[in-house]
Amino acid sequence: MPLLKTAVNLLSVTGVINRVLLSRDAQRVGSLKTRRLLRGNKFTAGEEKGRRRDDVEVEEEEVGSHQNCRHDFDGNGGEIAHSQQAGNMHFDDEENFKSIRTYTSEGIFLLRVAVHEIGHVLGLAHTNKSQSIMYAIYRGAELQPDFELTPEDRKDIQKIYGVCKGQFSSVFDWVRKRPDNTFIYNTYFFRENHYWMYENHANRTRYGDPLYIAREWKGVPDSPDGYLHTWYYTGTDIVDEAFFFKGKKRTRCFVKVSAISSTTVTMIWYTKVGPEELRTVLDLNQAKLKEFQTTWTLVFFDMRDKNIYFFKGDMVYVYDPKEPEETRGCCVRKRKITEEFPPAGGHDPLPANLDAVYYSYQDKMQYFIKGENLWRNKIFDPRDRRTVNSVELVGKWYDRWMDICDVQAH
Repeated sequence: MPLLKTAVNLLSVTGVINRVLLSRDAQRVGSLKTRRLLRGNKFTAGEEKGRRRDDVEVEEEEVGSHQNCRHDFDGNGGEIAHSQQAGNMHFDDEENFKSIRTYTSEGIFLLRVAVHEIGHVLGLAHTNKSQSIMYAIYRGAELQPDFELTPEDRKDIQKIYGVCKGQFSSVFDWVRKRPDNTFIYNTYFFRENHYWMYENHANRTRYGDPLYIAREWKGVPDSPDGYLHTWYYTGTDIVDEAFFFKGKKRTRCFVKVSAISSTTVTMIWYTKVGPEELRTVLDLNQAKLKEFQTTWTLVFFDMRDKNIYFFKGDMVYVYDPKEPEETRGCCVRKRKITEEFPPAGGHDPLPANLDAVYYSYQDKMQYFIKGENLWRNKIFDPRDRRTVNSVELVGKWYDRWMDICDVQAH
């Protein structure tokens, strides 16, 4: 498992590898100081196939034979470094290594070479794809200081060590407005006491994730049951509100995101929501309040009909927040999940007690998640005012979102 954890950490290369291989000083100095700082450092790789390798040596070597290695270095301008699977990494002391913070055309980026060699230690071979970190030839002036693993590199690691799996308590796209009135969004995955922000443009989680919920989303409880973002017109006014919720019956708690249009989040914590408080939060009339004094597993705002869908077990309760106050409440309709979201031909129906349902702005698609399985509503169109649904099983969520891994939260 330690080696698997190393493989997972390799996916956050600019964060983790910098900390493992290079001290802060080494990132700021030229090649000579960097090589001195590397002398004697260790890279922990753990155990592989019964062969214990507690430490992988990161060694500075001179021209010729070294460390009983069968492969001699050839001096400046030839081979830069070499390594073996689950073995040590050797760097040629005659090369002009430089830090990633050195913006000159001369020299070799040590971090790039180190990550390449770590790939070999973890079991990756050379590739003929020039954009890959495992490309055999160092391309010199073509390379930029900043880099990251390609999706193909990450998939190659997964073929050896497997994929990261797990169950989520909430999944949603958080949309907010910039000062220039443009909208931005990211996808968030919540699990227990931590969360990941998924950067869709790069098809990966943010470097350094997961983070603790309590630290970054003050007031939001661990393992929230759901997230709700409503956006609709009432006359000339726009209702733009978002909530987290957790709990059941009279102990249900709400967190209102009171600055949803901002780049920062201000939370208001609602505790021990009783009938009157609950009615105020959801604008329910007294006669229809009873339907909501129950346990919900999920909630979803549908942009097509502007209704809120509450999920409980194998049932869906549809609530219209736009109705006049005297008639507002549950329910426009109550149906089985499989009736409201019927399976496409040849596909298994949605199960009860789903883990997450959300709309992806990246894919323009409604998704459902239960355990490791992922479904999509293949005819969902937010511009359509008809709520016609057809759900199909896509596969596993980790085939769509890569490397959401339970490494240590920060």
